[in-house]
Amino acid sequence: MTNYLYRSKRIREDEWVYGTLEKCYNEYGETFYRIVGTISPNETMQAMVVNNNTIGYCIDYTGDISTSIFEGDIIQYTCDYDGLDGFSKTYTCQAIAVYNEEEKQFGFVLNEEGVPEFFNWEDIITTNDFSIVGNIWDNSELVKVRLNEYFKND
Repeated sequence: MTNYLYRSKRIREDEWVYGTLEKCYNEYGETFYRIVGTISPNETMQAMVVNNNTIGYCIDYTGDISTSIFEGDIIQYTCDYDGLDGFSKTYTCQAIAVYNEEEKQFGFVLNEEGVPEFFNWEDIITTNDFSIVGNIWDNSELVKVRLNEYFKND
C-alpha cells in the first residue's frame, strides 16, 4: 500500500474517492486496484474498488481535496507573452496535469501551436493564478491537447 493521496472513480458508483492506493489480485491472478479512503472528509475509511483508467496521483495537496491538483485535472490561467508586433499580450492558457515518465516528474501539458509540450508543475503553479476547470474524464469537451502519450485514453 502506498502512503500517497490518490483519486479515482469507483467501479459501481460513478463517484470520486480519495485515499491511498492498493494493488490487489483476484482468484484468477488478475490485477485490480482499490483506494482505501473516503468519498468525503467526514466519512469512515473504507476500501473501494476503482476504475484503473481514472487513477490519478495528487500533485499539489492544498489541505482541501476540492482545491488540490490531481493527474488529469485541467487548469486554466492567464499568461502574458510578447507578440511579434512588439506589444505584450495576455491570453488564457489551459494545461493538463500529468506525470511525465521520461522526465520522471509531475507537470502540465500545454498545447503550444498544436504540439503538446511538457512544463514542470512549479513553473506554472508558482507564477500564475489558476483555477481547476475540470478533469479529462468528466469534462472531455474541455481537452484541447492530444494526450495519448500521457494517458491510456485520450
